[in-house]
Amino acid sequence: MQTLQQEIGEFPTLLYSTANLLSIWLLDVAREVSEAARLDGFDISLDQCPPSPWLPANMHLHTWNIFEEPPEEFREVFDIVHIRLITVAIKDNDPRPVLANLRKLLSKSNTPPLQSTLVQSN
Repeated sequence: MQTLQQEIGEFPTLLYSTANLLSIWLLDVAREVSEAARLDGFDISLDQCPPSPWLPANMHLHTWNIFEEPPEEFREVFDIVHIRLITVAIKDNDPRPVLANLRKLLSKSNTPPLQSTLVQSN
């Protein structure tokens, strides 16, 4: 089985965005990728995240409401956008506004194929 670093290669930037628990996954990723990788996490609130001094040097957490335009400095800079647990936040059963905002974060110069998994619950 390949490690995450072997699977993704030497991407310089990663993004993780979710409705909660953003730092847990990103901290796991930080242990598996090169220290040269920049890891940015976004959430509407950072109240449940560890304080910045406890984070790896290459990990940065930011507040962002996923229903609003992404901040200019983060547009078209990320090689990977990873989201999880966002379905409960989708408004009017329409994910398109959220997906449009997330797509604005992806780098146009090094965009890997988008991969998604849809899970339907009854």
